[in-house]
Amino acid sequence: MLRVNESQVRKSALSIREKQLGEDHPDVAKAYNNIGLVLQTMGRMDEAKPYFTKAVDSYEASLGDSHPSLATSLNNLAGCAPCQRIFAP
Repeated sequence: MLRVNESQVRKSALSIREKQLGEDHPDVAKAYNNIGLVLQTMGRMDEAKPYFTKAVDSYEASLGDSHPSLATSLNNLAGCAPCQRIFAP
């Protein structure tokens, strides 16, 4: 059985979306967020954080600062905090 590295597959999909749509497109933001989720699930918080941050930036640029998708990515970014202590107590 062929094993597929989900993180690599998603990164390939992200690359295609970035080339076709540009960084500030909601589909690209969703791809950033999904890669962050895969990495977070694998316990690789230090690698997940930049993807969540890019998702937040992309959603803000494309959908504004009050869209539910932005809230989801902010929540996911905050989920990295307990393991990395990225926010002040």
